[in-house]
Amino acid sequence: MQSEQTVSGFRSLARRTTEYLLFSSASVGLLAYHFAIGVSLERIDVWFSVLFHLSIGSVVVLNSFVWIPMLLARRRPLRYAVAVAATLLAGIWLHQFTFNSLAGWIFPDYFFISYLSYPEIAAYLAAYTLLTTLIQFSRSWFREADMQRELMTLHAHQQEQELQLLQQQVHPHFLFNSLNSIYALVRKRSDHAESAILELSELLRYTIAHAGSRAVPLDQELDYIKSYITLQKLRLESEARVEVDLYPDEQLMARWQIVPLLLINLVENAFKHAAPADDQLVITVQLKLTDDSLRFAVSNTIDDYPSVSVKAGSGPGVAHNDRGESLRGREAVSVSGRTAAGATGRSPGTHQTGAPGLASTPVQSTGTGIMHLRKRLEYYYKDSHKLDIEHRPTCYTVTLEIQGGTS
Repeated sequence: MQSEQTVSGFRSLARRTTEYLLFSSASVGLLAYHFAIGVSLERIDVWFSVLFHLSIGSVVVLNSFVWIPMLLARRRPLRYAVAVAATLLAGIWLHQFTFNSLAGWIFPDYFFISYLSYPEIAAYLAAYTLLTTLIQFSRSWFREADMQRELMTLHAHQQEQELQLLQQQVHPHFLFNSLNSIYALVRKRSDHAESAILELSELLRYTIAHAGSRAVPLDQELDYIKSYITLQKLRLESEARVEVDLYPDEQLMARWQIVPLLLINLVENAFKHAAPADDQLVITVQLKLTDDSLRFAVSNTIDDYPSVSVKAGSGPGVAHNDRGESLRGREAVSVSGRTAAGATGRSPGTHQTGAPGLASTPVQSTGTGIMHLRKRLEYYYKDSHKLDIEHRPTCYTVTLEIQGGTS
């Protein structure tokens, strides 16, 4: 690693040295033609330009490597202006000293004289100072732009890795919930256990096939959800009423695509956390589709629970309890010691699944499904979704709206 940094440092130094040599050579040639005495370029014109560049180079070096990084880059413009003015005065003195004393020592066979006035010398030095300042600014701008692109690329790569990790976590969560349903059937010694295992295999096949996809046709995703509901109905049998409305206009649905395994989280939570209210266990799954919006609503009955409404997707969630008091932050997640993910009046974070009379299994509610859903919505539908969570004394409803039209 250290050797790579050393090599990179040498390459950068070599590149900058080459750039300055090319710039200096071009500048010497241009001034030689500019100050040429005759029609054609003579050797004395080149030496005159070289001598002139002693003062020019000194001013440029001080400005580029001292005053700009030490003063201008640190937002000290007044000190920078004073330093540049002093440097220009020093450059004028060095120019006079070069042609009056130094030139005869360096080139004894030539006789040089500076015929430029002080303002003219200052104008040349100031022009080079301004030019090199603009070059430094452009180099800094391009360097910062490159750094921004690298940071954006790194951030996008990091987001992609986080999303892949999140996607990998969705699969065990789904598998856990499904196996829990089959476990309930096995405990009942139900004849539907074998059919449930076959249904689960089909669901897993879809999950594996589309795990890495960014979008799938909406009708395929709805078929997947219907299969999952069928699996859950095998567990609940006739002890729950499941109302499903997932049959929008076929032509309209054919034009829609959606992120795979996104809506299933809401359906999983409904079956996982549902509890009977007034001796009835009801789960409702409904989809409404238009040309530019998708509305997916899932509700399930729960036992007596304070009324809370939470809205997300367009800002921080704000909840209100049954007395109209505003709840924010952690209060919106837990009310009266009960979990917001379909509490049933038992110990916080834990409840029983199933309908009355069904051999139920204790399940620890971790909120993983909703947490994953929020993260994926933020990634894929950052500014075009709204997630509403509403708690009523006997009903828990989640509504997801996605804007943007067909894909």
